[in-house]
Amino acid sequence: MSFRLVVRLPGERGGPGYSDCTLASDALSIYRRLSKTRLRIKKILDLRSDGERQITGPELEAIARCERRVRGGAS
Repeated sequence: MSFRLVVRLPGERGGPGYSDCTLASDALSIYRRLSKTRLRIKKILDLRSDGERQITGPELEAIARCERRVRGGAS
């Protein structure tokens, strides 16, 4: 997996939940969908390089835009 979104699940004991995505565009889609719900996104992790690096929503959007440009240019 390349990206992981960690969320806080609703409820009194709302523990963490997460979603793994291969593409930044998929992660961005989930990020936008979750932002319209009661779930709170705790962090976005970039797992592409060895290890994990926390990134912001705008950084995820920039990575997704770059991905689309690269895929669009390859066709």
